[in-house]
Amino acid sequence: RARATLEKSWHALAMDAFDAMGARVEEDAAPFWPGAEAPRRWLASPQTADITAEDETRERPSLAPPSWMLEIAPKELAPVRLSPSRLAEEEEAGSDQIPQSGAVYSPTARDHYFRGRVLHRLLELLPDIDGSARGAAADRLLLRLAPDISEAERNIWRDEVFSVLDNEGFAPVFGAGSRAEINVAGEIGGKIVSGQIDRLLVGGGKVVIVDYKTNRPPPEDVADTPPAYLAQMAAYRALLQKIYPDHQVECALLWTFEARLMSLPKTLLDEAYSRWVAAG
Repeated sequence: RARATLEKSWHALAMDAFDAMGARVEEDAAPFWPGAEAPRRWLASPQTADITAEDETRERPSLAPPSWMLEIAPKELAPVRLSPSRLAEEEEAGSDQIPQSGAVYSPTARDHYFRGRVLHRLLELLPDIDGSARGAAADRLLLRLAPDISEAERNIWRDEVFSVLDNEGFAPVFGAGSRAEINVAGEIGGKIVSGQIDRLLVGGGKVVIVDYKTNRPPPEDVADTPPAYLAQMAAYRALLQKIYPDHQVECALLWTFEARLMSLPKTLLDEAYSRWVAAG
């Protein structure tokens, strides 16, 4: 019943619409079939535009497929990706500039970088802890990060970290405005370079990039800095120069074993950039 009522309502609306169109509506003289309620009605739309023959001389569009549809699409090459920490590592592999004695301080005696990773983690977290609580925090962290290392050796690592954190000469490195473990990425000479900066300071029109190195012993002369380190810092410098074009960008290595901050001269970084970064 509801459906029938709805249909009647729509029919009434349609009839009202036709009635409103007046002379534009045409109607049969009688219902279209016997028993129908009303004759058929429709809206008249006479043709008023001039009818012209199609112009046979007009140029027809080509239906042939374009040539590129039948060709194999060229392979898209992803941009070369460089990791600053891996730059120049092949040249460095045969070098004796990076002692590997740190392996004996890993749980497996094969992980040359275990000690370095632990010290990096402490240097990342401890600066944000109040000085009076740093000692206990360092002990807890060392026990959690290096449980298989002897307590005596952990204490040596602890002293090494605090020789850096307690050094007043490094106060700006760990002071207000400095940030730890900064991920950076960008394009340099058509190559994608990404890495992580250990410590970054921005202010006063200057950007200072600091990377921790835990070599035992570290080089005495900046000219003896391992090539991979120079390439790494040259890549970071190039990225930060794009981010801060109006700032002076400086780079330094912080040797934790001797608590020594070594500034890297522009000439060394320029040479490393040309040799390993720009060349890929």
